Amino acid sequence: MQATSEDMMSGSEGSLTAVLAGLVLLCLAVGGWLAVVNGQLRQRLRASQRAFRTLVANAPVGVVQTDVAGRHVYANEAWSRISGLSSEATGEGWASIVHPDDLPETTARWEEAVRTQQPYTNELRLVRPDGLERTIVAAVHPMKEDDGQTSGFIGMVLDVTELREVRRKVRDQTALLKDLIDHSSAAIYVKDAAGRYLLANNRHIELWPAMRGFQPGTTPYDWFPKEVARSFAESDKAVWETGETLTFEELIPHAGGERTFVSVKFPIRDAAGTTIAVGGISTDISELQHARRELADREHLLRNLIELQENERQLICHEFHD
Repeated sequence: MQATSEDMMSGSEGSLTAVLAGLVLLCLAVGGWLAVVNGQLRQRLRASQRAFRTLVANAPVGVVQTDVAGRHVYANEAWSRISGLSSEATGEGWASIVHPDDLPETTARWEEAVRTQQPYTNELRLVRPDGLERTIVAAVHPMKEDDGQTSGFIGMVLDVTELREVRRKVRDQTALLKDLIDHSSAAIYVKDAAGRYLLANNRHIELWPAMRGFQPGTTPYDWFPKEVARSFAESDKAVWETGETLTFEELIPHAGGERTFVSVKFPIRDAAGTTIAVGGISTDISELQHARRELADREHLLRNLIELQENERQLICHEFHD
């Protein structure tokens, strides 16, 4: 018995309906899966945003966000502590606290960054509303969208006031120490473990005119007779080996004759207590030695005179009794 055309059409329609139903179920399943994935992605995005906001809000450096025109739209608490401005303050109020001497350059560089949409770093001074002056380093970067367009800027602000003050004090102390060393009447010098000069003051160079071309990194062998240089190396070695301050009397040939120096040599240590160099202070005692010899000669002469007078007195007394 053969199937009629109506039966065949009915069977085709049933198959098509089944296929369509399967496709609908598949679409619903895919849609449900996409909804779940989308929900998970949204949760992750919200979690990431919360983490970012928490990180920015509690960052130890100031964080500032601006719109594409450069107007503040957000600032964290660290920026508020640095600037003295409320973290809720927006707009261009930041310009009011820039030090007057730094304002023209700061404004010009900021406007250039906004115009060119390029990152920049700048060091400037702020005068807080309470009158305190702070020095900051600001690093600003444009925020780019997926299409490459700039939607604003984000800046990180680091307060370097204390760092700059420490550096200033170090510079001042270094300059003071240099003046004291260079104006000392004693020769002052520092050498490393290889015997190379790290420092020699003006007096050291004045005492030995051959050292007028002095350069750090040279050794006594470059400036002094071999025997003298060897004696310097030996006394330096004694300080390295003992780790103690030692005193030496050194005879050094000079254009005007041999000179006598008392040299105090001492270890120079780093923060860990390791000896990293040997310092020396040498004082010319030639005149003192000469004065001592003259005094000794005069004392000897005086004793001879006293002895001669005593002999004469005894002789006179003897003759008188006779």
